[in-house]
Amino acid sequence: MIGSEPDLLAEAVERFDRGDFVGCLECIERLKAGGDEVPGDAWYFESLCFRQQGDLNGALESLSLALERSPDEPDYLLERGLVMIEAGRTQEGLDVLRQAVHASGHSPEFRHELYLQNALALYGEGYADAAVLSLQKALKFVQDADTYRVLTQLLVELERGNDALEAISEGLDRFPRDAKLHHLAGLALSLERRPYEAAQAFVRSYELNPADPDPVHSLALIFETAGDSHRALETLERCLGMELTGAMRDDVNRRISRIRSKMASDFD
Repeated sequence: MIGSEPDLLAEAVERFDRGDFVGCLECIERLKAGGDEVPGDAWYFESLCFRQQGDLNGALESLSLALERSPDEPDYLLERGLVMIEAGRTQEGLDVLRQAVHASGHSPEFRHELYLQNALALYGEGYADAAVLSLQKALKFVQDADTYRVLTQLLVELERGNDALEAISEGLDRFPRDAKLHHLAGLALSLERRPYEAAQAFVRSYELNPADPDPVHSLALIFETAGDSHRALETLERCLGMELTGAMRDDVNRRISRIRSKMASDFD
């Protein structure tokens, strides 16, 4: 006997939440075989499974069927926009994300997520300044540490130091114990040629999360730039004792070698 529609849909959702995408699709196929009209959420979860399996065309087909049933459902529109962007149809995807924003009513959480995803898509396509604007809009709806981090990191990459400091100041007012935000504050201060304050921010970041090598790595660069070889070397050697990516370990070793060579040359 084929299970009832609500039971099969609930089982499909449960299997999806467990990461059992094959099982989720099996439940949806059983639901389709029941003869009744398939609800939009079934097509939506089918699309999510297809996307997880890398079948973007299948995901878009399922989302089209979901949207036939509920053309203004924000979740369906959001997923369709993201899949289009992932499939390389960036402009179409951004247009659909804009539709989702208008369809989402007054839910601040949903609007925040839409603007955040829109920003990530824009950044991926090389539209960094537009991504900044989208992140700033996201923060008007929900103020969370992750979005402040992404916005500040992007502003630092764009070498917009003053704008980065403005964003990080607001973020740290809300999340004063966020180690990543303190590290980003240090990077922004470095851009503005304020090394002493930058060093203080890196030290605070390290105090809040002693396992993160990024602030130690950045602090070493402050010392090295200032010509303080002894403190730069000491800080880099401390960095080597931490868990590093391969690229960072290579960089630290190169800098240690360079500083030691310089110190030996100065001694001679």
